[in-house]
Amino acid sequence: AKNSRVTVIGLDIFERHAPAVIVTGHFANWEVMATVLTQSDLPVRITYRKVNNPHIDARVRKQREAYGTKFLVQKSTHRGGRELLEALRNGESVALLNDQKFNTGLSVPFFGEPAMTAQGAVRLALKTGRPLLPMSVSRDKSNFTVEFFDPIKLNKSGDRDADVLAGVEQITTFIEARIRENPAQWFWVHRRWPKAHYRQKT
Repeated sequence: AKNSRVTVIGLDIFERHAPAVIVTGHFANWEVMATVLTQSDLPVRITYRKVNNPHIDARVRKQREAYGTKFLVQKSTHRGGRELLEALRNGESVALLNDQKFNTGLSVPFFGEPAMTAQGAVRLALKTGRPLLPMSVSRDKSNFTVEFFDPIKLNKSGDRDADVLAGVEQITTFIEARIRENPAQWFWVHRRWPKAHYRQKT
């Protein structure tokens, strides 16, 4: 729209590569990214972490679903994974926030320190052959810029574990780069690294 406060860069990249496995992080107002995906002409399912308070969670879900977004609860790993896989095979894209701590994930360097990181997005892309598409949002006062990037090139060496690890490392490098561009706009309040890193040293 002419007076929109949201500028979208690279929407054509998304349109060319859909259905895709979209990966992003908690940048600026990540709800803006969800709105852009929802209002595109292409179907997208977006995962989210359930809010612990069930009353607040219900309110958040209701507000988000008011603009048409389909959500999956990320904690329901097996069920959620099956739904994501089915969605991709049915021509829907899926979007995942990949900067959270994931205890059963892979340990990869994040700003030089090992951090447990989810591998689901990479496994979905390798299993379905769909592109792994990075996305971000940044804020300038009351204006937002949402950007789609070229797909991450995944290794297909035949060693699935090594290929998954390399893919997770590439996603983490992308997340790091976006944070370096706008450090104050990365919002993640939970422990990202092992607890030992947060202990005060004497």
